[in-house]
Amino acid sequence: MFIFLFTDGIAVNSESLLSILLAVVAEEVAKAFLTLYFIRRYADKRYILNGLLIGAGVGAGFAVFETAGYGFYELMETGYYESLVNILVMRGVMAIGGHVVWAAIQGGALMLALKAMGVNFSWAALKEPAFLRFAGLTILMHFIWNSNLFILPLPIIMDLKYILLIIFAWLVIFILVNRGIKEINQITLDYQPTELTASDAADESVAKQIID
Repeated sequence: MFIFLFTDGIAVNSESLLSILLAVVAEEVAKAFLTLYFIRRYADKRYILNGLLIGAGVGAGFAVFETAGYGFYELMETGYYESLVNILVMRGVMAIGGHVVWAAIQGGALMLALKAMGVNFSWAALKEPAFLRFAGLTILMHFIWNSNLFILPLPIIMDLKYILLIIFAWLVIFILVNRGIKEINQITLDYQPTELTASDAADESVAKQIID
């Protein structure tokens, strides 16, 4: 919460790109640490899909605190509950492309990093290339999201850039989900008992008769 208050203050009170970037990096790094912390509690279940779920949970927590902060700020500024409701509805609609998705991407990427390292858990996963590639994407998406770059004004969601960012973020999610499903399928195949075909069983029976 303290991280949110600090970084949110930077983003709201300054329009400079550097300030926005610093706020974005601080938030994404904080979410990555928290996600990896919770992954440590499930170190024996190092699966990509689990990482996506854990990351989404961490991102949801950040989103709740941030939305509450914006709602409170709006209420204090205007004094109208209608303004509070409007900001909550807007952020609720846009949540499908915000902290929840970005942190989910980081969670899946952290599982990829741990898998690449061949360990169940290590804080060094935060500097593993398999994680850093996706972390860089989340920072870039978050930065563009918070920046003053606009394309085409739209109702409720404010601008076309948010729709494009949401689509891109979910494409990344689908890539990670696909890799996670392949991982589970491979694990299932590895643990399936070997079954003899009818011809194999017949050959084995004949061999036993010859030996006897």
